[in-house]
Amino acid sequence: MRQTLRKFGMALIAFIVGAATLIGGTVTAQAATNSGPGYWFNPFREGPVFAGKHGVGLGVIGMKDGLPVYCIESGIPAGSLEGNWQPADDMNSRIGATLVDRNKGDMSDMTQAAVQYAIHDHLDQGSSAWSVYKRQSLEGANMADVANRAAQLWNDAAQNVPANGTVD
Repeated sequence: MRQTLRKFGMALIAFIVGAATLIGGTVTAQAATNSGPGYWFNPFREGPVFAGKHGVGLGVIGMKDGLPVYCIESGIPAGSLEGNWQPADDMNSRIGATLVDRNKGDMSDMTQAAVQYAIHDHLDQGSSAWSVYKRQSLEGANMADVANRAAQLWNDAAQNVPANGTVD
């Protein structure tokens, strides 16, 4: 009897530790920080994609050398601002660079959320998650307003892309 209780106690402890590890890992995997201007997504769950209160934001994720840094892969935690840099000289990347450059001085929530929205719309490497995020609501702003502003900013940037050059 004593040995049975001991085995049960050990199994219970192992279960609790395992559950705590899984819960902690899930929260960490879904967390993204909103370190700069922009808006939080309201809590939602749609399939495997979800956001808790103030868990995922739309906007600047940090600053690097005085410049705003944006996410380019929905559903992946931002983590470090270092990233994997690589040359990007396709037209969408050039428009994106122009978009960031033309709007880096306007740190309003709406503008920076719109810049991030446009980047996700045109450059996101995890577009299936982005399609889920686009259907959600924001805390403090209307998603349709952000989408409209994003389209305006992208079109403005497209009209003002330098004739030549690359984005590094």
